[in-house]
Amino acid sequence: MSACQPSGFVSDALLHSLSRFCCTVSEASSLPRYAKIDPKDIPPPTPVALPHSQPQLQSPPSPPASSAQPLVHLIQTVYRPGQVAPSIFEALGVHVIPDTAVADLLPDPAYVPDFATWDALSADEARQRNDETKRPLNTGVQSPGCQTYQDRKRELSISNQDAYRVVRRLPPLKGQQQARLGNAYEFYRCLEAFTTFWDDTSKPTSSRSRRCYCC
Repeated sequence: MSACQPSGFVSDALLHSLSRFCCTVSEASSLPRYAKIDPKDIPPPTPVALPHSQPQLQSPPSPPASSAQPLVHLIQTVYRPGQVAPSIFEALGVHVIPDTAVADLLPDPAYVPDFATWDALSADEARQRNDETKRPLNTGVQSPGCQTYQDRKRELSISNQDAYRVVRRLPPLKGQQQARLGNAYEFYRCLEAFTTFWDDTSKPTSSRSRRCYCC
C-alpha cells in the first residue's frame, strides 16, 4: 500500500521530465530559421540528365523453345520498377520510335479528330454534337467526343497558381472564384509536389520564388 506524498514533494521522475523539456526548448530556440538570401548569390540551376530508354527490337535468331521462358512467368518475376529489364521489353516486343507523327500512330485520317473545328464550337454546340463526334475503338467502347475534349482542355488551361490553391485547400484570391479542376485534380496534385524541388516554369524567371533552407 503506497503512502500519499506530502505537498511540495517532487519525484525524481518529474524532475527528469522537466529537465528534458527545458533542454528541448533550449535546442529548439537555437535551430536555424529561414534565411533571406540575395538572388544574386543563388547559383544557376544544376543541369539534370534524366534516364533515357529507347527499346529497339533486334532481329537475332529465335532461341530454342526449350530455353525460352514463358512470358507470364517472366512478368511475374517483376516486383519493383527497378527489376524491369530490357529482356522484359524484348519479350513483349516493345519497339520505340521517337518523335512519331500523329499520322503514323493513326494511319486512317478519319480517326484523327478535327481539333480546329472542335475549338470553334461553343459549349452548347459541343454538348449537342458530342455523340456524333465519337468513334468506335477496338476495345468495344467509343472514343471521347468534342465536349469531353473541351472539358479536359479547359481544366488543363487553369493557371498553376490557381490550381495549387485548390490542391492546398486555400481560399481563392480576392475577387476570383475557386478553380474547378475536375478530372485534372490528380495531375495538378502531382505537379504541385514538384514545386518543392523545381521552379514553376509557367511564371516569368524574374518572379519565380526562391527559397533557401539552412541546415
